[in-house]
Amino acid sequence: MYRISGRNPQELAPPYSEYLNYTYPDDREYYDNAVKKAINGKPYSIDQRIVLANGEVRIIHVQSEIIFDKINTPIRVKGIVQDITEHKRAEEKIRNLANIVESSSDAIGTIFLEGIIASWNKGAEQVYGYSAEEILGKPAYFVAPSHLGDETKELSERVKQGESIKNYETSRLRKDGKIIDVSITLSPVFDVHGKLTAISFISRGITDRKIVEEKLRESEEKYRNIVETANEGILIIDNEAIITYANTVLHQLDREII
Repeated sequence: MYRISGRNPQELAPPYSEYLNYTYPDDREYYDNAVKKAINGKPYSIDQRIVLANGEVRIIHVQSEIIFDKINTPIRVKGIVQDITEHKRAEEKIRNLANIVESSSDAIGTIFLEGIIASWNKGAEQVYGYSAEEILGKPAYFVAPSHLGDETKELSERVKQGESIKNYETSRLRKDGKIIDVSITLSPVFDVHGKLTAISFISRGITDRKIVEEKLRESEEKYRNIVETANEGILIIDNEAIITYANTVLHQLDREII
């Protein structure tokens, strides 16, 4: 208790009124009410914040009960106090990461080393059309076209060997039967002891981008043919007056001049 409260062990334990001052101002009424209920015979188990002498805020878990004498008069408080600050901070970090994953429009999840889908975010539901309830427990190749089933296994094996696969472009199969283009990133997931336990995936739908790229290629080829078959000489000059392109007519004129 001295260590948790940052109090000098040479000092006497504080009376309740002074101990209450350690409690974070916004939590004092909450804690005080719990103590009052305990006096009426209701043990409590709560988390609260305390403020140390140096101004640091810590989070503690308090579990107590009141000891009564033979005539039912409260005479003592018995319980435990645990400093759970780091635990709460870790929980908050996990919640923040979970919120980021769930709010992402990318498909994010994990795959067990056995090749079974272990987690599936809202973005994955949007990209692939399957809800988490429908997909969890299914093999990872479940969303791959039949001719790419082996590819999925090969990619997983590469990750198991310690490789991270970034922006790998391939095709996947939606629930509605539509083949979509995706860019996949696969990474190893390790536990606190450094042991590989799963594979994480981030999958982004790129079908629209592929369509745009194809239209641009078609457009570029179309206008290149127009320019190359034109009767006029056409060239492109950059901002340093250097010719960067000349069409067929200009190439022919150049050869005739030579």
